[in-house]
Amino acid sequence: MNIISHLRTVLCEIHNYIKQEEISNDEILTTGRILGFIEVRYNAIESVLESYRFNGVSQEIAFYKHFYPQLLGWRYYYKERLAILILCPPDKEDIKSFYMKKWSEYCSLITLHKDFYQYCYAGLKYKDKMYFTGDHARHHASYWLGQEQFLQHFKKWLKLKYSGGPEQVQLKWTGSKVALIELLYGLHATSVVEGGRADIMQLAKGLEQLFNVNLGNYYRVYQDIRLRKKGQTQYIDSMKSQLIRKMDELDFK
Repeated sequence: MNIISHLRTVLCEIHNYIKQEEISNDEILTTGRILGFIEVRYNAIESVLESYRFNGVSQEIAFYKHFYPQLLGWRYYYKERLAILILCPPDKEDIKSFYMKKWSEYCSLITLHKDFYQYCYAGLKYKDKMYFTGDHARHHASYWLGQEQFLQHFKKWLKLKYSGGPEQVQLKWTGSKVALIELLYGLHATSVVEGGRADIMQLAKGLEQLFNVNLGNYYRVYQDIRLRKKGQTQYIDSMKSQLIRKMDELDFK
């Protein structure tokens, strides 16, 4: 078993489940169900890791630097979110200050390891073997990256609570959804958003909000794209050729 491929599948299952459940109006019950769903898959991955042998240092680094923190980030987020919802004071005037206090507590954890986060955000690799292999990777580096991803989820949650909902989208995608999904996975593969730490679900939500479109089950569409016998990246190839043609036209003007 390739543990990275396995975890990718697990993360897609989590993303789809979250998307399905978050439409519920009962936030506490929804958060509890999502947390339960994640816990089962987290425990299964942990069991695999107890005896798993990585296929070289590069696979181990990729797993602990790019994939495992995504699972940890979602787990921390829904655990903390459920605790906050349960402990939240009844007085509406105290609720925001309660959330802000929690936000300050979480940010203080990030500042403890600011050198590590600066290293990761800068896209550096020369310390990867030290940070992302062995026990240090599993119990420290991945944990720190998971905390940072958790903080991003928490920040978006607070913004939705106190901004009256997401900002109004002005743009509309008029191409095919398949083309946008191809672009979505291209952005993810090239690690150009948040230094590669943005997961597929975050990227998908961003594109959906930006272009006012519902991508639906983008993972299934991606599988269809992968199975194309000819031209797996039709939209990206077309984009490249049209951009080159446009530049050539400008050169002749």
